[in-house]
Amino acid sequence: MYLERSRKRPRSIPATWTDIVPEDEFRRISQGRATFRASDLIELSAMIERLAQSLQRRLIVNIISPYK
Repeated sequence: MYLERSRKRPRSIPATWTDIVPEDEFRRISQGRATFRASDLIELSAMIERLAQSLQRRLIVNIISPYK
């Protein structure tokens, strides 16, 4: 699933994080006790790590060459 953002490139998120896909067996059995599956949390962690690395690279580039 892609999120459109004005004047920025689209971002993707797993469809399982939305209500687009039908309820899966995990959510039915957990009965609301667990919001995320372990695999969802691992994927979120990887996304955050990639974002942090991207932001760090941009910061380094801005420090080295502050004039664009």
